[in-house]
Amino acid sequence: MPLVTVDARMWRSTGIGSYLRGLLPRVVTRLAGARFCLLGDPAELGREAVTREPRVSVSSLTARIYGPSEQPGLFWRTPRETRVFWAPHVNAPLAGPGRLVVTVHDAFYANPPAGAGPRWDKALYLSAMLRGVRRRAEAVLCDSTFTRDELERHVGRFAAPLEVVPIGIERTWFERPAGPSPLEEPYLLFVGNLKPHKNLARTLAAFASIVARVPHAFVIVGPGDAGALARSLPSGAAARVRFPGALADEELKRYVAHASGLVLASLYEGFGLPPLEAMALGVPVLVSRAASLPEVCGDAALYCDPESVPDIARGLATLLTDEAERARLTAAGPVQARRFDWERCADATSAVIARLLAAK
Repeated sequence: MPLVTVDARMWRSTGIGSYLRGLLPRVVTRLAGARFCLLGDPAELGREAVTREPRVSVSSLTARIYGPSEQPGLFWRTPRETRVFWAPHVNAPLAGPGRLVVTVHDAFYANPPAGAGPRWDKALYLSAMLRGVRRRAEAVLCDSTFTRDELERHVGRFAAPLEVVPIGIERTWFERPAGPSPLEEPYLLFVGNLKPHKNLARTLAAFASIVARVPHAFVIVGPGDAGALARSLPSGAAARVRFPGALADEELKRYVAHASGLVLASLYEGFGLPPLEAMALGVPVLVSRAASLPEVCGDAALYCDPESVPDIARGLATLLTDEAERARLTAAGPVQARRFDWERCADATSAVIARLLAAK
């Protein structure tokens, strides 16, 4: 059987981890004539059902993402008989065995929003990665048309065609979880990390400007410490901010299901999964009119200018108080969300890998 090697080090991360967990088991099932080697932490990956498949093995690779040992680790830990190497992010091996498939989730590092770019060393490394992917990859998968167009505009022509393969959401997101709300008070929800491009400082400032008009708390779910952001607010608004941190999948779903609304006024998204998951549950969402978000959310979301605190505040007030608009969004959300399905994503991804496995 031919061997497909997959960089699975980010299995438990947000974003790319969700992508791997949703997609990889389905691809393994579809490519029944291939073996898979997952590179990552054996203790972590060994707990996953996919690694109990007899065609799936795990090879230890704990090199830090973007760290100095990453490229040597990828080169030496990839089995020499690898026919296809699948990298779920742009930090793909610049050399090594196998035909290279890379999933590029966004072109953020090629064209970051003003003031939201990475440190110079990370930017330099990822710029080198993009150039390597451009030259070496034989298939490049993009989550959205926006990402494909951004790559072509800011990186240039790739050796392989860029294929748009939208990611999906689990069907369980359409099923409301049992049990009460995690909070006694009504709340507005933000799900994501605290990186500058998520625009949380402006979003909280907008919330502070309407806090006297609504009874809601502002709940921030994700990794990091939002304390400094909260302390920058007026005391009345700061007292309404809740920060449960990163949550397990089922607890996250409970927070989303009981929210009055979800906001993601981000400056940049390559896709935008949290709004889509909220929409699946019929939770109204406010997103920015920027990057991939209009492509993903369609007519089933409210929109705002992410660089305007007053416009974010206008959107939040509508999201939380306009009952007619809330009813429209609740009905439209699940319809839009059903357009994004892991099964279709797995079909398209498996077809690309199968094509490269069959190539001479």
